[in-house]
Amino acid sequence: MHIIKKSVLALFLVAVAAVSCKRQPSEDLSLDAESYKKLGMPDYNRVWTNKEYSDANITLSGLTIDYPLSLPRKNSKRSGVLFNRFISEDNLLFADDGKLPLHMRAYRIQAFETLQRRMGQIYEVETGSEGYYNDELIDLQIYRICVHEKMLELACQIMNSKEEADINLQPGMQTVRNNFLKLMAGLLQEQQKEQEYDSRDLKKLSKKVAASLIKNNHWFTTGDRDSLITSINALIRESSSDYIRKNYSKALEHIIPDKIKI
Repeated sequence: MHIIKKSVLALFLVAVAAVSCKRQPSEDLSLDAESYKKLGMPDYNRVWTNKEYSDANITLSGLTIDYPLSLPRKNSKRSGVLFNRFISEDNLLFADDGKLPLHMRAYRIQAFETLQRRMGQIYEVETGSEGYYNDELIDLQIYRICVHEKMLELACQIMNSKEEADINLQPGMQTVRNNFLKLMAGLLQEQQKEQEYDSRDLKKLSKKVAASLIKNNHWFTTGDRDSLITSINALIRESSSDYIRKNYSKALEHIIPDKIKI
């Protein structure tokens, strides 16, 4: 296996060297799915467990050391199917599996969130080509929202549970909510960097963030609302996209308390 891995990487090095002098962010220098598998990547044709997602992270982390341009790409004919596994909501099916105890699902999704966040950090690798993985980072962030929404759903179920193992987890509800709010604040700020991202990707992200804010608006505290209103208004002022401004104006209609609406 070690010999195979060296051979795959050697072939990739030749490919990178051939185009390194003229690479562009849109260029696809990823491997094919089978080559990633030989390097330790799990099979993309099945739903991944946490262990398999961890193995994927380990494989990608190894590649970034010497071959930072080699990560799977979103729209690649070679590696797109593999990237789709990274962001597949099927990986979260366990969260709705009633055969598993609620507290076990909560522990598992907590671990999964850490693994998925690490995947995003891997794609932030320095490539020497500005914005090389921005398309992938947008999709990973959208997926991260899905993960946090599942965490919130499980946390709500735990708060209504009478099982002792679940009751022991109830103090964690506030942490789950705080982490969601922290994610939202970061994504709102990131969308102000519109020159760094494709406008279509930013529109897609804005739609998901705005919808998630509206969906979870019912539990926001006054402090939460004040902070979000400030961040959203800043983004509305900075954005050049009518679509994005409309998304967040709609979100504000739900977030601003009725008593102070004009």
